[in-house]
Amino acid sequence: MSDSPEVVYEDADLAGVVKPSGMLSEGDRDSLETWAQARWDERAQCCHRLDKPTSGVILIRKNRRLNREVAELFANHRVRKCYWALTQGIWPKTTSSIELPIALQGDGKLQQVAPSGKPAKTSVRILGQIAAVPASWLELILKTGRTHQARVHCAAMHCPILGDAGYGALPRTDLFGLHARELRFIHPLTRENISIKSDPPSAWNALLEGVRQLKN
Repeated sequence: MSDSPEVVYEDADLAGVVKPSGMLSEGDRDSLETWAQARWDERAQCCHRLDKPTSGVILIRKNRRLNREVAELFANHRVRKCYWALTQGIWPKTTSSIELPIALQGDGKLQQVAPSGKPAKTSVRILGQIAAVPASWLELILKTGRTHQARVHCAAMHCPILGDAGYGALPRTDLFGLHARELRFIHPLTRENISIKSDPPSAWNALLEGVRQLKN
């Protein structure tokens, strides 16, 4: 991991921080949460998590003042989570929503689509496609918050996230194709509409430029 976290939103109590791919959200001395505690306050905490290879925006509580209020935002699904994904293969244009239940696989590390799993829904919008790779650039809105939801649902459509070897993609060392693009919510204190966005890692640039050339 070569990139450092970047603060893209900040007020007295909350911060939006871009987690680099390869950094843990929490649970390690080199995690984003440890970085936040060193920057702001030893009580700072991540309000939610991203998988280690996934980059993008995480909301940080800089102190304990809004613990209950922010927890309720996430528990009641009042935080809109938008992801950008680069997937292996051409996404079917007829598929704009995936509703497939997700459960643990036997080893407990990965998830799978299974009838016994918890309900999971993902909305999908195609932003572009690259026939030469082939690959697709998608916007994913997670309506539920299951572990590895975006990764499992993309793999179930035979278009796994680029670089996500755990879910059937060819391994890559240059990028992982999932990025938390935006968090949107009403601030629990000020009642303002907050939108926190971040650009994907620079490793995406060549592929996204290919998309733009194709669309032109």
